[in-house]
Amino acid sequence: MATSQYPDSATEIVPKNRLSAEQTDAQRLTELTEQSRKDLASRLKVKPATITVIEARHVVWPDSSAGCPKPGYFYTQMLTPGVLIRLKVNDRTYQYHSGRRGAAVYCEKPTPLAGKRGQVLPFAFLGLSR
Repeated sequence: MATSQYPDSATEIVPKNRLSAEQTDAQRLTELTEQSRKDLASRLKVKPATITVIEARHVVWPDSSAGCPKPGYFYTQMLTPGVLIRLKVNDRTYQYHSGRRGAAVYCEKPTPLAGKRGQVLPFAFLGLSR
């Protein structure tokens, strides 16, 4: 069976200009967050200003699915650095996930997070600098 990093329900957000290696992680996080807000606004047909950013941070996913596995697919079982973005519209929360270098994708059915009590592991867990 083929493997995929993202489920069919996920839509890749492709920046107009691919993220360059020179960008800092903070710039990348800001860009991915804004792209995610625009994507969610388009999906929900609302203005981006009505979307609240709950959190946007670097995390370590428990496997290569980046917290958004597709049923029936297999993923590499290794800690995978990435990004978690949580957005809120009205009373509903939406999640966007990415791997370390990938684009953020909307994750309709995110899996529970890794670490103690469902916490995503911080980058420092792997001894990685951002």
